[in-house]
Amino acid sequence: MAALFESYNARFSDLKTVGSTFVLREKEFKDICLNENSLILGPRGSGKTTLLKMMKIGAQIATDHSINFKTLKDIKYYPVYLHADRQFELLTKGVGRVSADKSEFLDWIIKTLTAIRTKFSFLDTLLEVTDPSIELKPITSHHYVSMTRSQEAELCKLLSVAWRISNQSLNLKEIRASLSAEIEKINDLVFLYSHNNEKFQAVASDLKFSEPLSSASAFIQCFDEVFPGRSTSWCLCVDELEIMPENLQQYFFANLRSSDQRLLLKIATSPFTAAFSIFDKTSSPMDAHDYRAVNLSDPKKKENIKFTKKLVAELLSRRNLSPSISPQKILGNSPVTEDVPADSGRYGPYKSPNGA
Repeated sequence: MAALFESYNARFSDLKTVGSTFVLREKEFKDICLNENSLILGPRGSGKTTLLKMMKIGAQIATDHSINFKTLKDIKYYPVYLHADRQFELLTKGVGRVSADKSEFLDWIIKTLTAIRTKFSFLDTLLEVTDPSIELKPITSHHYVSMTRSQEAELCKLLSVAWRISNQSLNLKEIRASLSAEIEKINDLVFLYSHNNEKFQAVASDLKFSEPLSSASAFIQCFDEVFPGRSTSWCLCVDELEIMPENLQQYFFANLRSSDQRLLLKIATSPFTAAFSIFDKTSSPMDAHDYRAVNLSDPKKKENIKFTKKLVAELLSRRNLSPSISPQKILGNSPVTEDVPADSGRYGPYKSPNGA
């Protein structure tokens, strides 16, 4: 029998699992879902990834609609999820130590690889919103976009131009294959940079620099051209910013201020992300002006107890046990919390120096 309490990391969970196992942190989730930029702060394990993934349509379908209906129905934008990828950082570290004048090349590589990942993420959301099954669900029906094959072909032609894809693509599979080919070209370029400078110089001029948010804006523009009546904004949910390379941390944080009005940013990171400190007060994005800060780091004890009881009830109900069973009934009492009679001669559980 599987253990009642198991190790869990939302990073490796699919959207259906995230949605079906979601326990609502009401205030924080409502704040994150608002139609504005957000900076979500919290240490590992505080729920940042779960909350961001829960905004995705694939997770919304699987959740308990009776609990989350109003909050999720108020999400009018299309959520796109982008997580950090340590592989990109390791790839560029393989180049070795470089002089300051060549560090621009590494910045270029990192941003371009992240831009490609961003493109994949937008295509993933496009597949979600054009899936006819979401029209049948009241909680997600407002996101549904009917896309014919001719519209798909038109969108892919436009994306081929906007994303500077060499071969014109007529369907989403071709677009994805072309993006995968771009990653392979960059892999080759990094290898040549380290091992054969002459060949590197010969091929480097053919490669195209791109940025994550300009790639996102290009997608939105193409989408609006093909579906002119929608006029719906998009939201890029950037997870685990603290493990991204420093130039990316600065890039995403800076764009919380004065970015494309059709594109919201929801950034989840550790409260101690060092790259934020380089900005002076005049140029730095500001809480309550450019974004809403949502802090998951230090909830009150009363809120922690309430949330933990919800988690336990959810675990029990999934195993066909009564959710009203108390945690004490399941786990028993700790000897530290047992009452000690006043006349027993023993020290109480919290008394110094010899408490339990």
